[in-house]
Amino acid sequence: MSGDSFATVAQITSASWLSSDAKPFLSAILTTAQTRDPQCSWELYVDGYRVNDLITGGMFGCGGDMQLWGKSGGVWKLIVGGQAVPECSEIRKEWSSTIPIDFFGGRCMEGGAGVAFTP
Repeated sequence: MSGDSFATVAQITSASWLSSDAKPFLSAILTTAQTRDPQCSWELYVDGYRVNDLITGGMFGCGGDMQLWGKSGGVWKLIVGGQAVPECSEIRKEWSSTIPIDFFGGRCMEGGAGVAFTP
């Protein structure tokens, strides 16, 4: 499942295709953004989901960005986020597994060139 946006925590928790451990993680990200900037209509979107360990998507509201979240040691965390193609070295600081090419971070910058990410 991909390409869904969520404006409320209730929408996240009712998404049957999200794992039970991804729901509170994504809910906390949305709640933090909405609490920090209540004048914005923040939404979280998911473009790609590898159930065991990766979610790609981001936030939009008063601006926006792409983010890659991963689960390592049983804990979800932000691997990389931004508005530009990330540096491979930045991803490797947080992630040591493969990333699908169509996920944010699946292509990254190395030596000034865009390349497929390798751990």
